[in-house]
Amino acid sequence: MLYAFKSLNEQTSVWGLVTNGLRYQFVYLRRDEQPTYQLMPLLNLNESPGAIKSLQVLKSICKLPNFQ
Repeated sequence: MLYAFKSLNEQTSVWGLVTNGLRYQFVYLRRDEQPTYQLMPLLNLNESPGAIKSLQVLKSICKLPNFQ
């Protein structure tokens, strides 16, 4: 997450990903006067619905404007 937080110096918002290999959590960071963050739902790839949600989130992130 430190890498994502440091990226706020170059852009107004950034997505981060925290994982232990089985569970994944996306974090949305935004640069304001006081940087803010939003935790997305915890995803578990051992559960079929969690795997589907993970793929949907990744697909949505890739469709965001200015995504590189």
